[in-house]
Amino acid sequence: MGFIAMIVWFGLAPTCNGDLFPKGDCPPKWRHLYAAPPNEVGDTLAGLAGVFAFIWLIATVLLQSVELGEQRRVLALQKEEMEEQRAATQEIAKANAEQVKISELQYEIYRDEREQRNQAYAQSQAQELCSHIHEALVELFISPQKFSSQSSGTVEVRLMDHLSFNVASGRDLRELATKKLLAGLVQVVGSLSPDDFPEEDIEPSDRLVRLHKHIAELVSLVDKAGPVSKAKYEDEGLFAALMYLDLKFGRPI
Repeated sequence: MGFIAMIVWFGLAPTCNGDLFPKGDCPPKWRHLYAAPPNEVGDTLAGLAGVFAFIWLIATVLLQSVELGEQRRVLALQKEEMEEQRAATQEIAKANAEQVKISELQYEIYRDEREQRNQAYAQSQAQELCSHIHEALVELFISPQKFSSQSSGTVEVRLMDHLSFNVASGRDLRELATKKLLAGLVQVVGSLSPDDFPEEDIEPSDRLVRLHKHIAELVSLVDKAGPVSKAKYEDEGLFAALMYLDLKFGRPI
């Protein structure tokens, strides 16, 4: 704009040229250009065009420099945003990994708690069933039991009379531990093999069948109650008694 204003000012500035205009007449310079020979007009326009081209070149370089600076600024902002996004992504990945660890820990805690609850429930049921088995053993020894076979018919036996240790009454039996009663049961059942009562032909009494069922249920519960409870009931002789009864009668009764 300044260059154009300078050209306008230069073209409107008065000048005196006695060769082209009468003496004393000082018109603006553009009239000198208008009245000048063609070669001078061409030289003047060529000079102006060169100046305009140079100015345009400088303006183009300046504009490109501004655009490049703006591009560099945008790229720097994009790079900064990408760095922030990468950092945010890393934080999210880290948070997700922590969440996975927390979820796994919570699942392990839940699984352990569930297993402990199941074991506690199985232990409670096992203790209750063990008490029931103890009472069933006492009733089995006190009450006469009917054993039958195809060869000998029905034989009524009072198991308490065949114990290897002396007990006077059912009260004495109730004071004995379950382990002792189970050992007595194995000993008494093992003695039910006289010549007229072949072992392989014996049919157990109904009460003994029910007791066997309770012992089998207890063994199943003990497997769910954990290794400590299993070791405890193994020491009580439950597993051995169950196995012996199955072998004694040739099948699970």
